[in-house]
Amino acid sequence: MATRKSNGDGSIRQRSDGRWEGRYTAPDGRQRSVYGKTKTACREKLRQAQAEILTGVYLEPSRVTVGEWLTMWLEAQAERVKPTTQQTYRAYVDRYLAPALGEIRLDKLAPVHVQRAFSDLARRLSPGSVMSVRTFLASALNAAVKLELIRSNPLHKLPPPRKPDEEPMTLVDRKDFPAFVAAARQTKHGAEMILLLQTGIRSGELRGLRWADVDLDAATMTVSRQITYLTKGPVVQSPKSGRIRRIVLMPETVALLRRHRADQAAQRLAHGGWIDDDLSADLVFRRPDGRPLAGNALRAPAAQVGASIGLPGLHPHDLRHSYAVAALRSGIDVKTVQNNLGHATAAMTLDVYAGYTDDMGRAAAERLSQYWQANALGSN
Repeated sequence: MATRKSNGDGSIRQRSDGRWEGRYTAPDGRQRSVYGKTKTACREKLRQAQAEILTGVYLEPSRVTVGEWLTMWLEAQAERVKPTTQQTYRAYVDRYLAPALGEIRLDKLAPVHVQRAFSDLARRLSPGSVMSVRTFLASALNAAVKLELIRSNPLHKLPPPRKPDEEPMTLVDRKDFPAFVAAARQTKHGAEMILLLQTGIRSGELRGLRWADVDLDAATMTVSRQITYLTKGPVVQSPKSGRIRRIVLMPETVALLRRHRADQAAQRLAHGGWIDDDLSADLVFRRPDGRPLAGNALRAPAAQVGASIGLPGLHPHDLRHSYAVAALRSGIDVKTVQNNLGHATAAMTLDVYAGYTDDMGRAAAERLSQYWQANALGSN
């Protein structure tokens, strides 16, 4: 069909495939096209492009696909995030986002595409995992907006996701302590699990702990690194928070570490091929041959101990939670608990554990009542 002029500098024509094509002159002097199934839809897109040119908000169309952009953005983040985070992001792209969205042109990505992709993910992943993938994609698309590759983030046009329900924590409570310690000591990783319960450090931080970080005479421990596992093997990284922290140990923990140091010395003598390479040297907790603990070394023992004391499904991370709740319930101030856990703020500590510390509120109310009776009521 012959070309017909539209209002302005563009033109509209119907193509042989039935679609309508609108042509306009971009700021760089090149001819660009917009398409629509109807003449009205095409005219509207053409008017929008012309209006954007006149108002100075026009973006040059890009043929970069969503998959290509995510790969480029990942490469740009390589020096800003830890290797483990980079590996997690790569898995998000390869497993979830590229198969669903990768072939779509970035500037053509619409809310309906994203909604469809996450509806599918919701059938395959936990709500928390879906939220993590969504947060990653939102950051990548926000970066694309800043670089003027797209006008807006299509995720922002979707309703906010429902916050995943928090799963109840499995806690080693005060009444469980004796049974837990007794059962843990029957395993080859008893010292590790008891230390997690007594200090609240993360499993990766425990794997990276060196004797140089421990001062048994001063009863302190410095958490300055962790050992995590990538597909290529173990690597040393800074703690999750990126901050070095010093923890004051209670006497029971000092005694635990003294016993463990003696046991490790005997283990070293008993093993003929003890490994002392750059990664393994001076580690507090090691495999029988001297290598660092495996990433999942404590999972089976923790589950075994949990099952034996009536806490099925106990995970090593539950011991960190158990420490935090016990510390707060015992009256340790929130700032100290925050420091020992390595949380960024005290508010974060309270947000996570406030629901498990009702007895702190009762104790506070009792102290306030005593103060009130001794002062306010006593003066009447």
